[in-house]
Amino acid sequence: PQDTTTWDYDVQFDATGEHFWLASENGQVSSYAVATGEFINSINHTQPAHKLAFASDNTLYVLSNGIIYAWDYQNQKIKHTYDNGYLQDTIWDMSFNPSMTHLAISKNYHIELFDTTTWQSSAILDNNASTNQVLYLSEDRLITSGSSVILWDMANQQIIRSLEARYSHIAVNPQQDTVVIGLYEDGLMVIDPQTGDTINTIPQLGDPYDDANSGPNMSIVFSPDGNSVAWVHIWNIYVWDVNKNRFRYAIDNVGADWIDYHPSGDFLVGGVWDMDHKLVVWDASTGEEIRRFDTIPSAGYHPRTGTLSPDGRVVAIMEGDIYLFDFETGNLLTTITAHKGDVTGITFSPDGRYLVSTSDDGTIRVWGIAP
Repeated sequence: PQDTTTWDYDVQFDATGEHFWLASENGQVSSYAVATGEFINSINHTQPAHKLAFASDNTLYVLSNGIIYAWDYQNQKIKHTYDNGYLQDTIWDMSFNPSMTHLAISKNYHIELFDTTTWQSSAILDNNASTNQVLYLSEDRLITSGSSVILWDMANQQIIRSLEARYSHIAVNPQQDTVVIGLYEDGLMVIDPQTGDTINTIPQLGDPYDDANSGPNMSIVFSPDGNSVAWVHIWNIYVWDVNKNRFRYAIDNVGADWIDYHPSGDFLVGGVWDMDHKLVVWDASTGEEIRRFDTIPSAGYHPRTGTLSPDGRVVAIMEGDIYLFDFETGNLLTTITAHKGDVTGITFSPDGRYLVSTSDDGTIRVWGIAP
């Protein structure tokens, strides 16, 4: 009886067990007889209906595009509405703590913590700034970036330092004793993750007087040994020697959207966009290109964000949906299309067993990764 071109987002039985209700993309919540599958009736919303819940008093609660409707469904009348704007926040990024007991996600001006044993929300922190990136530095330190960079003491859920730094990007070294912040057109800053104090600065590379070099220092990654840090600035990739505090090399005019080190430390991997749309592997010691693979042969595609699994076997790329590639062969392993909106973030769990994705559909999904 349902239109097969319409997504059904949720299904619930009422208290009698004689009817089930479907929440659909078209805003319709429809009831059917369990015994026959016969359509009974429906209640309608102007936006997609995502989630259903029945209360003990037979009130039907419907979550539709961030608004909760409480229905007297037997009389088809709305009893209350709850406009919770927080539910409409787009999820931008997420990070596991080292022990994997918690997952932190960024929701505009909030940080929400989830207990990974139950996958239930355990705390919501007011971040006092728009939040695009969130990163656990240790069990008791977390840092966020967006309109500002904010360092959190997670044990006490208090802000240690707030740094005005627009469009900033962040990375922590493997020893977890330094954090690099990529500033907009102003180089990189190195801070102590415990105190928030500035340790060092890395100058802006490239021609500062060339308007083509105007933009953020982004996609910052440390080598697995912590001796090098690499980042993307406009068309180029730069690599800095951390121990000697000097420039190592640049990979010029590649148009990379993201980069990551292979866990072995031998390779840099990145997604570049041009007419061919490639996944490229470089020698991490020299910057020499080793190989490149086709990614998704669709018009307008470019690999916006990607990351490697902890064992280096799988490259995950997000561009609307999620694509998993074999690192050695470049073969597409699978495509994940379950999100109803564009994917906004992906990360592997530290043990490599899970891939977690966030989406502007407001959901977090956890995927099992085959060993």
